[in-house]
Amino acid sequence: MDDLSTKHQLETTNHIQTFVIHYFRAEVGRETAWHHRLDVTFDWAVVATGGMISFALSGPEASHMILLAAVFVILFFLNIEARRYRVYTKLKNRVQQLEESYIAPLFNHIATEQQTINDRPHIDPKLINSMIDHEPPINHLEAVATRMRSNYIYLIGVTYIVWLIKILNNRAGQLWWEAIQQQAQVAEVSGALIFLLFTATMISALILSLSVTQFSKKTITS
Repeated sequence: MDDLSTKHQLETTNHIQTFVIHYFRAEVGRETAWHHRLDVTFDWAVVATGGMISFALSGPEASHMILLAAVFVILFFLNIEARRYRVYTKLKNRVQQLEESYIAPLFNHIATEQQTINDRPHIDPKLINSMIDHEPPINHLEAVATRMRSNYIYLIGVTYIVWLIKILNNRAGQLWWEAIQQQAQVAEVSGALIFLLFTATMISALILSLSVTQFSKKTITS
């Protein structure tokens, strides 16, 4: 009877292991798919920003407003990528939890040629909790900060520098502040206000990207 009970327990364990391994493969596939979505989103942001910068530099008659619009395009794609990154972090965490709590102990079990099932792998409770509440490990602001630091701060920075170059390129002996007041004006909005708003946006993006270190324990970099 004891032999039959042990055999049944071993067979059940093997079935569980097969199930977990297939589930692990499925989670890796989902993680890869969402990582691809992140790449595609950023690729579109680069293409759109590059096209708008090229148009703005095509000639002196091209308005600098296209570069201001480019910032909104960048922020639009950043918001989309942040939403996708939250899902990606949840899937990435699941894969890591399976690797650490199940796959690695299983390999160790095989490597040491243990004949008992007392030291078999286990499922991390965090993995179970993530399946119950479905809440990503980071909030939207943390996701925005992470993706800003990874990619989008460079797009905004390049756009800001190109905008300054275009504004100051034809100042014709004017002081830089006078040139900004005159060249950066948009309709009835003064050039000085446009400059201050754009600079404040750039500084805010920089501060946000630096603040990601506060979330490093919860955020997974890709």
